[in-house]
Amino acid sequence: MVSVVIPCYNNEDTLSACVDSVLKQTFSNVEIIISDDGSMDGSLKIAQDLSQRAPEGKIRVFSQTNAGPSVARNRGIQESRGQYLAFLDADDEWIQSEKLERQMKVFADHADAILVGCIHYSDRPYNTSSIVLAMPFRLMLSKNRFPTSGVVVKKQALPDALFPEDQRYSEDYALWLNLGAANSGKFYLINEAMCRNILNKPAYGVSGLAGRLWLMEKGELRNYKILRQNRQLSLPLYMKVSGYSFLKFLYRYIVTRLRP
Repeated sequence: MVSVVIPCYNNEDTLSACVDSVLKQTFSNVEIIISDDGSMDGSLKIAQDLSQRAPEGKIRVFSQTNAGPSVARNRGIQESRGQYLAFLDADDEWIQSEKLERQMKVFADHADAILVGCIHYSDRPYNTSSIVLAMPFRLMLSKNRFPTSGVVVKKQALPDALFPEDQRYSEDYALWLNLGAANSGKFYLINEAMCRNILNKPAYGVSGLAGRLWLMEKGELRNYKILRQNRQLSLPLYMKVSGYSFLKFLYRYIVTRLRP
């Protein structure tokens, strides 16, 4: 079974389409866990209605006071019953009905796989003819190559520390890095876009997102710092990846300032 964890906060406009993209999957052995993070709109009511209309146990809903996406995802993980976990943000959707089926085939074909991701619609596929790419830990350090809504991971491979609950930006990247640094298995990426934002929100490039960009950058730098503190990065490599990350931030910040 694959447990699909959907954290939700004020997503009444997109939640139904999000859940529908899971129900349309050709891989049908799934449960959907909607973890409402204290929504103040009609999201919780929509989630409960979806649960009531679905076969018993297919969609389960949990609610909490607002505490951030990490807490909501971790609650979903704790309540999950599947051997595999898939993550999907409530304003995203899967755009291929074969997404889960293709990812589960990668697990079947690669016994060492612990995480299989895909490309987000807003990103470009890698310039290679290969469809399934192995992603070594060192390559993961240059950027977060695994959008949360595209990830399927073996539940038993997750460390005790899940998504960091005191971190609201780059918290998914923190978990992937923590998992990758443990060297307990390999990460694979399907080099094809299979998820997207329903509202087509840009990752960056709009002036209103400038402040959010800095919060994301601070989260990413924190991730590298923790790896260094845990002696999972050498000092030269820590300086290299942190410097590269900051240069990427400057470029994106300039782009957001120049565009209307």
